[in-house]
Amino acid sequence: MIQHEPGLRICSWNANGLKNKINELRDFATRINPDIIAVQETKLRFTDRTPIANYTFYSTPSRTGRDIRGTGIFIKNNIHHTHYPNPSLRQIESTIVTIQQPTSQESINVISIYLPNGSDSSFIYDIEALIQTNCRTILIGDFNAKHRTWNCVKANPSGMRLNSYASKLKLKIIAPDHPTRIGNNSSNIIDFAIARNIDYHYSIKTITDLTSDHLPILLHLNTNKINIEENYRLIPHWNKFRDHLITQTNYHPKINTKPKIEKETSRLTEDIINAFNLTAKMKKNDSYETPPEIRAQTTHTNRLRKTWQRTKWPLDKKAYNREKEKLSKMWKEHNNNSWQKKITNANTEDKTIWSLIKSYTGENYKIPPLRGNYKIAYSNQEKAEEIALSLQDQFKPNKIRDMKNDKIVRKTVKQFLTSPPNSTIEPCTPDEVREAIKALKKRKSPGEDRITNEMLKNLPRKTLYRITHLTNAILRLQYFPNSWKNSIIIPIHKTGKDPFNPTNYRPISLLSSLSKVVEKIILNRLKPKVENQLIPYQFGFRKNHSTVAQLHRMTEIIKQGWSESKDTGAVFLDVAKAFDKVWTKGLIYKLIQLKIPDALTKLLISYLTDRKFKVRVGKSLSTYKNIKAGIAQGSILAPLCYNIFINDIPRTPRTQLYLFADDTAILSTARNSTTILNDIQRHLNQLEEWLIKWKIKVNVEKSQAVFFSRKRNKPSAPTLNNQIIQWQNQSKYLGIILDQRLTFRPHIDHIKNNYRAAKARLYPILNKDSKMSTKNKLLIYKSILRPLISYAVPIWGIAANAHISKLESLQNVTLRQISKMPWFVRNKNIRQDLKILTLLDFFKKLATSFFNRIDNMDNIVIRSIPRYDPFHPVNKRRARRLLT
Repeated sequence: MIQHEPGLRICSWNANGLKNKINELRDFATRINPDIIAVQETKLRFTDRTPIANYTFYSTPSRTGRDIRGTGIFIKNNIHHTHYPNPSLRQIESTIVTIQQPTSQESINVISIYLPNGSDSSFIYDIEALIQTNCRTILIGDFNAKHRTWNCVKANPSGMRLNSYASKLKLKIIAPDHPTRIGNNSSNIIDFAIARNIDYHYSIKTITDLTSDHLPILLHLNTNKINIEENYRLIPHWNKFRDHLITQTNYHPKINTKPKIEKETSRLTEDIINAFNLTAKMKKNDSYETPPEIRAQTTHTNRLRKTWQRTKWPLDKKAYNREKEKLSKMWKEHNNNSWQKKITNANTEDKTIWSLIKSYTGENYKIPPLRGNYKIAYSNQEKAEEIALSLQDQFKPNKIRDMKNDKIVRKTVKQFLTSPPNSTIEPCTPDEVREAIKALKKRKSPGEDRITNEMLKNLPRKTLYRITHLTNAILRLQYFPNSWKNSIIIPIHKTGKDPFNPTNYRPISLLSSLSKVVEKIILNRLKPKVENQLIPYQFGFRKNHSTVAQLHRMTEIIKQGWSESKDTGAVFLDVAKAFDKVWTKGLIYKLIQLKIPDALTKLLISYLTDRKFKVRVGKSLSTYKNIKAGIAQGSILAPLCYNIFINDIPRTPRTQLYLFADDTAILSTARNSTTILNDIQRHLNQLEEWLIKWKIKVNVEKSQAVFFSRKRNKPSAPTLNNQIIQWQNQSKYLGIILDQRLTFRPHIDHIKNNYRAAKARLYPILNKDSKMSTKNKLLIYKSILRPLISYAVPIWGIAANAHISKLESLQNVTLRQISKMPWFVRNKNIRQDLKILTLLDFFKKLATSFFNRIDNMDNIVIRSIPRYDPFHPVNKRRARRLLT
């Protein structure tokens, strides 16, 4: 690799189709080491991926929508930058990146330009629009403009217009001395740069490299003002890490006040991070390695091109084309061999197989410019701030008032906070701390303190005693440290929503790992106090209570009703932002009402209040924002807190309530449809009062009602908040599409579509030509594809044979593809060779396991599910029929 000179190195190249030349460009980037690579005529579509290690790529496909033209910019990951959309352009195609200096307001726009040959004079308006995006601008690329000013033999109309415009605005045209495009009969300089308000010393040259009809150019700006950080990662040395902590931990401070808790929390965090940084080894991120034989062939090909460009002799051109074709074949063979090696070596021990799968099933989503209240957010910093402002509004209680209840809650909470605690919290032991750390998942992103779960798992016993000492102070003083109440939020785009709207991003909170350890210890003391007081209808966040168990309870009630000539009406409610809008004072009030020991309640109040967050986009963080409502998703205590908050949801004797976290359904079963409607409406009326009382909002327009019946006539639609909830033919609940006759045909069609889409994404590693071992292919099928079919199969596995056989054919086709068997080999023989059950037998196996667990559950609502004889013909569409 060429050593990086001081300043900024910008390369530009017309690739004339980037997709098939990306390996050449990777090798070029490794050897030449430019900071920015502007490419033209990429001929890419929006879905095409062309990654280069340690670079971020911004692609602007042609506005025609076809795979022609197009521009892009590769920029090093360690350069602070922002990608901006193009202004309205007529002729030019471009990609814009702004390079930023964090400690200064100065910035430079670098714009990759492609001006199609034969463009009319309106391209000058495009250039004017582009240079106005920033006072300091570099336009670089293929202008298809010729003029004697930049050493062309003759001028063309585009060159004359461009030269005249540059003279009027005092723009610098920076062109190399040697031609950038050499044809059979001409050599011209049409790839160059135009600079506005760039006062740095510069140099530019043509590089004889890369196989295109254009040569790349390299512009060097002699400036040290652009912040380019080295790209390193830390490799831990855990023995040294532990030894360092042991030598540093030689005191046991007395922690008897809240400020001392804060101080010790800060010192503990600092000691762990310092120990890691001082003992870990710094390693530069790997760059792309080109095989020596390909690099030698590249040098040889470039030498022949220079010879042909000098002599213009047909035999030299023929020799160059021959070697260029040989180089292309070498790259293709290298790519195939590398790919097959990667697939062949994939295994479960080092988890390379899952990384390989993730590269096909995962998404690498870049947040586009966001529409803020007053401006468009382009930079990562601006995007983070806009999303943070949106979430700040989201983390507030719903604007719903019940004056009487609000007064009671405020008074009760105030009285409780002013009274001293009458109880104490049981202290923890180092073994309990160790078990809490052991339960943490190893590969999880750290919170704001940057302490990872892996660091905690490698702490020496001396540091565990220190954490125990701190935790006991927290329990004794009923005070949760402020630094552990700060979260970093990663915004995830909601599929199908407008990506330019900052409200359409789901918050994923990164919390302190040390905080989670202490939360687990608090949970160990809270759970026994409330477990027996929680309603049995809530299946979410409870041990041995699955979505399938709740669905089983629901469908069995419906089918039992049919066996008694009764119909069932159901309302499925959509609770708006259930976790983010939890009324904190209301939750505290309910903790008090549950008679939890007051010391534990005071600690939970400290945990729930005064929380803050920042939003991270890329490497940029927003300013702190306050959380005035909600519970931190991802925290250990959040699920139980939510269950406590909705524990007093109304119930009525003539309806059934179904809860899984915030997924709520109400059912009524009767012979008369009017009775069903009245029962549901009575429950909804009580629920409406409760929702107002506790500031919970339901999206009535997204809620659905289904009348499970074989009759055509339906009763009047129920209402909530004076809004009608219309009857639908089907509704999706807990991942299952429930149609009004429970045939499950819509759900099976949905399974087929999902299965085919997932299989298509995995085709490169599952196809017949793939060198991946049959064992690993089978593992992928069992782990990823078959679960798409088998989820909740005890509920719908009794669907008609015609529907089940469609799924069986999906498995047969996949197994034939995995085993590479010809058409004449029977499916039965393939299954026997691969030791795979038919789907029906597999469904029976799953059902047997599920019903064994159901029969051993002690939940009263599960125990109340009606019993029946699965062998009786009248029960042929009941769930337990799968066992026969």
